[in-house]
Amino acid sequence: MPDGSLASRTRRPSSLPLSLAPRFLRRDQAAEYVGVSPDVFTWEVAQGWWPPPVRRGAKGGLDTWDRLALDDRADIVSGRREALPESAAEAAQQAAAEAAAIEGAKRAATQRPGPKPRPPQAR
Repeated sequence: MPDGSLASRTRRPSSLPLSLAPRFLRRDQAAEYVGVSPDVFTWEVAQGWWPPPVRRGAKGGLDTWDRLALDDRADIVSGRREALPESAAEAAQQAAAEAAAIEGAKRAATQRPGPKPRPPQAR
């Protein structure tokens, strides 16, 4: 019977093998996973360094972070890879901008230089 003591509020030991990390992490676990304190992790989430939490639980009051989403963001922050577009429309817009930049560079490379402007004459 719960008596409100610290012992009754602790989580039960994990039945997962130590080699298998849980997919969704609580704030303290996510902070430890990325190597910072829980307070620093909360600040970094607010700054956009890490993805927002996934709300879970019967009443949606449990904030968890997807371990693989944390890995993806860490790869981007560390420079191991570039950020992927959020949507197909964003991907199409990014591809069009890259194509336009390439086309502009090709045009600039093939254009002959025009006549040089004359310096102004002294009166």
